[in-house]
Amino acid sequence: MPTVTVGVMAYNEEAHLVSTLDSILRQGYQDYEVIIADNASDDSTPEIAQRYARTDPRVRHFRQSRNIGAILNFHTLVEQAQGQYFVLAGAHDLWSDNYLEHLVAALETEDQAVLAYGRTVWVDERGQRQDRAVSFLDTSGLSPLARFNITLWGNQHALYGMYRLSTLRQCRTNLLIIGNGAVLLGELALRGYFIVVPETTWFRRLVREPETTDQRLKRYFSVLFPNRRHRFCPHWRIPFEYIRAVLQSPLSMHNKLLAIICCGSVFIIQRRNMISDLASLVSRTIRLKWHGAAPWKKNADKERPCA
Repeated sequence: MPTVTVGVMAYNEEAHLVSTLDSILRQGYQDYEVIIADNASDDSTPEIAQRYARTDPRVRHFRQSRNIGAILNFHTLVEQAQGQYFVLAGAHDLWSDNYLEHLVAALETEDQAVLAYGRTVWVDERGQRQDRAVSFLDTSGLSPLARFNITLWGNQHALYGMYRLSTLRQCRTNLLIIGNGAVLLGELALRGYFIVVPETTWFRRLVREPETTDQRLKRYFSVLFPNRRHRFCPHWRIPFEYIRAVLQSPLSMHNKLLAIICCGSVFIIQRRNMISDLASLVSRTIRLKWHGAAPWKKNADKERPCA
């Protein structure tokens, strides 16, 4: 069995998939497999993936029969992984050539680490570096409570790092909510350290124009979920899923209570989105009531005798 599984989630990635796979396959570290999960792309993504699978025995490719959403596609990769470690690769991103080597070394050096990742450098469509600052979450040596609290306020760049697969499988990789990645990092933080390895680089490609909050939310709905039922007040689920993560963690009861108190900060972090959810709910309710009443009014007007 390989030491590392590299999981590549792909949907209509024909523009950059070749450069991404080339970046993975020229790694100095060689004990790994690559699994490409094609989420029912309708461009040339499957042909590109199949070509690499035919020519390199380390590469496996499977295609979903329908688009199941990014979350379940990621979950499928975790289920298919055979390595001791699992690293997620975006199908349009790039790595430094020492990426796998240094991340494996970090996890093998620190038994309590559950996730290791490199520094992030933003690049444009052509691979040119962009001047965008990125913060990092290194929680080495911190208590579970401190680690959890830090992840509540941090970014999600660590999701594209290297996981200890046995620990990752203890977490809910199929949680169908907005913010599932943040909750996953919270679950992992309750189980071990996050290590930043500055000698390695994840080149994160900008593939979208700047978005408004509404545009971003619509994109999340279209990309993450196969079912509309997950769109009802989506941000209100986040704090309660954090609490559920705490209750299912290996913490002592005392620390669980403290961690649940920390979850209250999620209401502050998500306050604008949660208010927006309520406003949308009220707006939809009013529209439904109005449309429901309109036919009655029209029928009543028809039945009313003319003056």
